[in-house]
Amino acid sequence: MLREDSGDREFRMVLDRATAELPPLPDLVPGAVRQGRRRRLRSRAMIGVVGAASVAAIAAPTLLLAPWAGGDTGRAGSSRPGELPLNPANWPTDQPLAAPTTAYPTVHVTPTREGRTGEPTRAEVELRYAFKQKVADVITKLLPPDAGRIVIPDNSVNAFRLVAGDRTYNFTVRVDPPTPAADETGLANGPAGSNAVAGNKPCSARLPQNPPVPCADGRLPDGSAISVGHISAAKGAGPSGIKEGPPPPSTPIAHFAYHGAEVMFTLFRDERTDSAPPVSNEQVLRVVTDPTFLEVVDFWRTQPING
Repeated sequence: MLREDSGDREFRMVLDRATAELPPLPDLVPGAVRQGRRRRLRSRAMIGVVGAASVAAIAAPTLLLAPWAGGDTGRAGSSRPGELPLNPANWPTDQPLAAPTTAYPTVHVTPTREGRTGEPTRAEVELRYAFKQKVADVITKLLPPDAGRIVIPDNSVNAFRLVAGDRTYNFTVRVDPPTPAADETGLANGPAGSNAVAGNKPCSARLPQNPPVPCADGRLPDGSAISVGHISAAKGAGPSGIKEGPPPPSTPIAHFAYHGAEVMFTLFRDERTDSAPPVSNEQVLRVVTDPTFLEVVDFWRTQPING
């Protein structure tokens, strides 16, 4: 063991006087030992934290449901397919529409509180998620491969997106009870359950539009007529009262009655470029008259799919 001589003691005294007002420093050797112990403890603690977090993720519904829990739990623009089951326990088995088997990308959209009466239950969220995945799968298989890919927003059961390159085209799919009241566009001008809405009329029977807008005629499996095309005319009314001017970029609209329900399939322009969606009236007509899409309609009109 080394002994401290008089020179060392004097040097220590000088240092003590110079640092008398400073807080004492720990002995470096014991501190290094303690630091090594702390590092080992932190490593063990981190393993425990990861394990606890995994248990919490399993136990906490809001974590499991994000971004489908109805709140701001997901990151804007996040894409996380498969966070909920594709075949939920409450998927009806008495319907010909089978549960989905493919998970399409989802994107979180901050929901509006308008019209909401409360947060959905876990069962409702799971059914809505699986149903929208099924709708996306049906439409993807019926559209041309080069039309784009479908992304599913989580803010509404009616909302979908078609992404083609750097452009995004929102589209809506709705199935509602028909309304007997007529409006100025003739969208619902027949009795409830009838095929008298505008989309069940041939193009020649549509409201007059000048210049005429694209329209495609077809038939549903039950033989009733159906047409797909613009329903409202271009902006600007002339002296005759008929709206005039060039039509807006083509945005196909299918609006028709089927089995006592009112069905709407509407594509919208890309908001950034105002470009028309890369889907024609004829292609939408093929979608909405296909038996697999009409299975979706029948499923939707009989099941409580909320949101």
